[in-house]
Amino acid sequence: MQLPKAGTELDLGVRSLSRDAIRDFARAYDPLEFHLDESTAKRHMFKDLVASGPHIFNLFYKEVWVPRFGASVLCGLALDNWKFLRPVYPDQPIRCRLVISEVIEHPEKKSRSIRWNFNFEQADGSLVQHLEMLVLHRDS
Repeated sequence: MQLPKAGTELDLGVRSLSRDAIRDFARAYDPLEFHLDESTAKRHMFKDLVASGPHIFNLFYKEVWVPRFGASVLCGLALDNWKFLRPVYPDQPIRCRLVISEVIEHPEKKSRSIRWNFNFEQADGSLVQHLEMLVLHRDS
């Protein structure tokens, strides 16, 4: 597998979260009422059920990123600058764009550190969420 170089931009596609998926994730990882209960969510500042912050990242990570890049992973090194900028609502299409901002070669260890910038966008292109993930990969 060819690992991307610094400056590479990748589009991981579009996904959305159903109401059931939002509640299931919340029950397992973030059991706050505005993720679980419709009537409570309607009275909350978001005025509807919303996904837990990490949910959209988890979906793209598990369904798209791991199948494409997971075989080369030696370990995760950092998760930085995670910003929750807008809520993610049920059935809202969210696009994930990746930008590789840094690649550090470690030839003596036959590996490289890659800084993956995940940008999650609404249909109009506005940013919903951003995070940086630093991962140590084996060279191919």
